[in-house]
Amino acid sequence: MMMHESSHRQTLGSLCRVMLQNYTRHTRQDGRKYWDLREDVDWQHQLVMDAYGERMLCPEAYASVFRILMEIYIAENRAQAEEFLDDIEPYAAAEELSGWLQSSTQNLDYLTRALRERHYRDGAEALARAHQLFLIEIGQNLIEALSRMIRKAHGAVRAVSC
Repeated sequence: MMMHESSHRQTLGSLCRVMLQNYTRHTRQDGRKYWDLREDVDWQHQLVMDAYGERMLCPEAYASVFRILMEIYIAENRAQAEEFLDDIEPYAAAEELSGWLQSSTQNLDYLTRALRERHYRDGAEALARAHQLFLIEIGQNLIEALSRMIRKAHGAVRAVSC
């Protein structure tokens, strides 16, 4: 089906680690670096699509999933992964935040949510919170997709062993 380890031992963290091994750093024409999958692996592309939901896939999608995988790869279960996700740090540099905001008009929704949460001292702080809300939502979608994958693999193992 998908992974290197036997299906009965799959955990959220082990799937993250397998996927992280397939990431590589690329350089754009303008010299900026980004993360993307080294090889086309169907189940990994599907996870990125599931995490991104209805949004248009772009290089930012793979970079965002990479950041989330780096936060949750040591999790052994869903609760641990969600706990790690709650502490995810948004981009810090203004150019990264503005680049993220420009990458999709849908990102304005996160900025609006952040501004409704509370009064921020400046735009950079509000934009960082918007990016964090985005990462948490994408992360929750990714955790759900990974959990479904594990349940499906466990169901297949049970069906074969019966």
